Amino acid sequence: MAKSAQPRYLDGKALRRKRLAAGLEQAQLAEMCGVKQHQVSGWETEYNGCRLGMLHKLAKALGCPPQELMRDNGTDPTASPESTASDEEDGAEAA
Repeated sequence: MAKSAQPRYLDGKALRRKRLAAGLEQAQLAEMCGVKQHQVSGWETEYNGCRLGMLHKLAKALGCPPQELMRDNGTDPTASPESTASDEEDGAEAA
């Protein structure tokens, strides 16, 4: 049976940047959040979705507000970066 798709709240690149800035290995962050290293890897590569509760745990472990780990508000996380940038109405550049 296929897993149901979870909303993609987490920005994997932001998670990786924050983790590296904190001087943490994936395994260390995983231990702090009560998960396995492969789950952190999956979030960073955006292979796996991340529930909001875990997003808050990650933010707490990294010492940052959850918003700093989230995708840009109002974008479709399944869309390609090119289509997302062209769909933005405010004219801001896509990350």
